[in-house]
Amino acid sequence: MINRGDEVDREIYNLLQSMQSDIQSFKSEMNTEMKSMKSDVQSLNTEMKSMKSDVQSLNTEMKSMKSDVQSLNTEMKSMNSDVQSLNSEMKSMKTDVQSLNTEMKSMKSEMHKRFDTIEVKLEGVPDQFELTTEARINEVDFIVD
Repeated sequence: MINRGDEVDREIYNLLQSMQSDIQSFKSEMNTEMKSMKSDVQSLNTEMKSMKSDVQSLNTEMKSMKSDVQSLNTEMKSMNSDVQSLNSEMKSMKTDVQSLNTEMKSMKSEMHKRFDTIEVKLEGVPDQFELTTEARINEVDFIVD
């Protein structure tokens, strides 16, 4: 006859072995999960390093673009200054041309007065000038002396 204590011990022993097997299975699953999580963390770490590198690259490009924009802004200010200078010179030239135009009109008016005076004097002395005779004109219409 088997002793009741032996039977309980056997059941306890079987239960402990079953628990040990379950624990080992759980331990194996946990190791697998830990390895998977470790791999995932390494992957995330690699991706983070890549993103950090990309951000640094973008930062460098942004600084370069900012520098280019500042350079363009400086050039635009210089061009604006040049355009203003040209505008000022054009206004000065316009004033000079207007002054010349006024002066030319004045000279034209003065010359008309002089010619009118000479014409009046010439009309007053019609017969005082020697008329050129046909004998003094050669075959090419020059006056010969």
